[in-house]
Amino acid sequence: MKKKSNPIKECLQYNISVEGENCELLYFEHLKKLINECEKAKYKVNFFIRAKTPSSFAKSRISIYTQKGKKSEGYVKFFHVQDIEDYYDKEQLNKFKLIIDDIEKAKKECNISSYDLAYSNYTFDLWMILHKYDLKTPVSNRFEYCTYINKGYKTKYTKIDEYKAVAEFTKILSSITLDDVITAVKRGHVIHNNHINNKDHIEAYKKFNFYRDNPDMTIHIIIEKILEECKII
Repeated sequence: MKKKSNPIKECLQYNISVEGENCELLYFEHLKKLINECEKAKYKVNFFIRAKTPSSFAKSRISIYTQKGKKSEGYVKFFHVQDIEDYYDKEQLNKFKLIIDDIEKAKKECNISSYDLAYSNYTFDLWMILHKYDLKTPVSNRFEYCTYINKGYKTKYTKIDEYKAVAEFTKILSSITLDDVITAVKRGHVIHNNHINNKDHIEAYKKFNFYRDNPDMTIHIIIEKILEECKII
């Protein structure tokens, strides 16, 4: 009997601009691997990721799509991943607002209907923690995340930046499964719902809403969107 061949899956392209490249790039490469190896997934994915401002990134990518004749509504998907280390610090808050301004600029100048902001308060480390540890309480600074990285991944780092070395971060990623990603998405929703249930004051800037107090994030929303579009969840 002839073995039934697996159908070739269509590949969805996601364009991701980031503030810092190493950890985010490695994470999304690992996520791509998990999705593309998932038999349940209806689509494969490809992530084009660069450390650029949203407007600069969008201009370069739209130019490529236009040259290839592929620019169409729904085809070009853009996300920006950003750390906000302290909303109560004026400099950090202004930096965050400038990113939002630049996203709006990218949408207008490049005629992009959607450019989603995936932020973490304080940092991307929070998202990494949620894969293995249910962190719902605030921390006083980003360096405290080291404790929760160690708890979740059973490591013994003395400083948060130690686990960001390529070899160490790759080792951390190797323990993350697709189920862990789905768990992190669910925990992200719990964090957001806690703000709602506690009736915390919501901040608004242009069309973006956010909470100043950590933990807070929207990165789980874009990851969930990717998993949904691939028909994994």
